[in-house]
Order: sequence, then structure tokens, then C-alpha cells
Amino acid sequence: MFDFLVKTIALGLLAMWMHEVGHLLAAWALGVRVKAVNWHLRGPCLKREAGTALQNLLISLSGPLMNLALMIAFPESAAFRLANLCMLICNLAPVRNSDGDRILSCCEEIKSVVRG
Repeated sequence: MFDFLVKTIALGLLAMWMHEVGHLLAAWALGVRVKAVNWHLRGPCLKREAGTALQNLLISLSGPLMNLALMIAFPESAAFRLANLCMLICNLAPVRNSDGDRILSCCEEIKSVVRG
């Protein structure tokens, strides 16, 4: 039982960190400077410079997409797939300061610019 608990916590933490790695890689690829990777009560997060609405949209999508990619890449580990699925769903929910919230805000901003 203790081994199961330790493994579950470890896989959850790994899914969290890989989610942030997704954001980090996207920020670097898009030329948005990352100032720090921090740990808060809700988990790890990036402190970065503001980008354009499109850059922010892509960076916000990259964390959940990393979790999806990990679910596909490691089909043999049900526990790791579940940890990544939980990260993906929780982060896409449009809750204040979540990826889902930022994605909606970026889409609204892009839509207003396109409509001009």
C-alpha cells in the first residue's frame, strides 16, 4: 500500500513537472523570455515575460498538449496516463489563472483583433 502511494505521488509530480516543461519549451521556441520556474501551492509555474496573444495562446496550450503526448507515449503505464489525464483536464478547465482561463482570454483577444 505504501509503495502504491509513493508511486502515485511520484507519477503525479512527474506529470506536473512535464506539464511545465511543455510551457517552458514553447516559451523558448517562441522567443518569450522565461524569468523563473517557481513552486506555488497549486504546483509549479513559470514566471515569464508577456508575449503576444498568439504566443500566450500557444504557450498555454503547450502544457496540456505535453500531458496528452505523454499519455500517448507511455500507453503501458495506466497510473502515469491517469496522472497526465488529470493534469490535462484540470488545466483546461476555465478556472481563474488556469491554462484554460488563459486560453479563453487569448482567443477573445485574438478574435477582437481580427474583427478589428
